[in-house]
Amino acid sequence: MALLLFCTNSFSQDLTGCWKNEGNSFMYDLILHEDNGKLSGTYCFINANGNRIDCDKNNSIVDGSIDNGFGIISFGGSGEGKLIYNYNYLTLKMIDSTPFDDFNMHIPEEVKFSRANECK
Repeated sequence: MALLLFCTNSFSQDLTGCWKNEGNSFMYDLILHEDNGKLSGTYCFINANGNRIDCDKNNSIVDGSIDNGFGIISFGGSGEGKLIYNYNYLTLKMIDSTPFDDFNMHIPEEVKFSRANECK
């Protein structure tokens, strides 16, 4: 029962805002807007020391919804990821990385984002 309650309340905080994971050779940004269980926004994924960039604010679109305590998002209508919120962290678990694979851009199976004040 407690586990069910945790899952149900896992998205009690609004996910609207900038989420970031940054390292020496990569940067992953998610800018999300949540409205009544619907998710929208953009993403900017840069890896391979800047040699692979998917960061077009007009075409790097995220759409999805919150269902059963988890967020499910798609990237430009193809590819899919599951969002899991845990305090100030948001974990993206890739379900289908086809659009990134087709672009020869490696995306980890799991990316842990921290809430950030701003994204680029």
